[in-house]
Amino acid sequence: MVMPLESHPNLVLPPDTTVLWRYMDLAKFMLLIEKASLWFARLDQFEDPLEGTFTDAELEHLRSLNSPSAALPSLISEGYIRGTKQMRGTAYVNCWRAGSTESMAMWDLYGKGGVVVAVKTTVANLTDAISTSPLRTFLAEVTYVDWNVAPFDNNSLVMCFRKDLSYAHEREVRAVIWDVDVIGQNMSDALVAARSRPDYPSSGMDPFLVEKAVGRPGLEVPFDPGECLTEVVVGPRETHTIAGLVESILKRYGLKTKITVSDRLKPRL
Repeated sequence: MVMPLESHPNLVLPPDTTVLWRYMDLAKFMLLIEKASLWFARLDQFEDPLEGTFTDAELEHLRSLNSPSAALPSLISEGYIRGTKQMRGTAYVNCWRAGSTESMAMWDLYGKGGVVVAVKTTVANLTDAISTSPLRTFLAEVTYVDWNVAPFDNNSLVMCFRKDLSYAHEREVRAVIWDVDVIGQNMSDALVAARSRPDYPSSGMDPFLVEKAVGRPGLEVPFDPGECLTEVVVGPRETHTIAGLVESILKRYGLKTKITVSDRLKPRL
């Protein structure tokens, strides 16, 4: 079954012609080609602890709510916070960078200690690719907000598409899977695994803590590199040997995708 991309009034999908880049090390590039799939990482696996959470200003607002009951304000804020924790443990994300030109910052970020390449596509191609999946998927630009003054969105899905201003250089476009069937199966698998452990408490365990501990760290979504990718770019610090290796990998899988080597660090004089 094919599931077309879902839209949301508070999410912005870039124009179809927007160029997208995905930077990665050589091992992940080979996995992309070998498995013909895109990796969607669970949101709470990201390095940034602010992903999918309330801003400092929003938390301050939640904790300031007044109520006749002294205990109720904390219950209200804890309810909201629990919702974001649940979303972080059950949303799956695949990230790209929008832009017609490459980014030295991204080359440096993904090239630490190893070979780095980037694959290119367009919003239209990516939309077609992930629309073949039966999973409920959203695609949109990431919004960059000031964590000290951001307004109260009160929408867990929208919060998965925003980051702190310090990441604005990433110009990210991301796909997010939020599918109740996938979530239900993951939670069921996680609970079965947890209950088989000798340290499982008789009183039960928070299922979302179980998901974080033993659930899937991500999902693989079918992806046709030959149809979707428009170009493979080898990093500016890589040798011609690496470029030849990338070309050999593509040929091995019958892919005719264009290959270029970044010249951002090539002297002109």
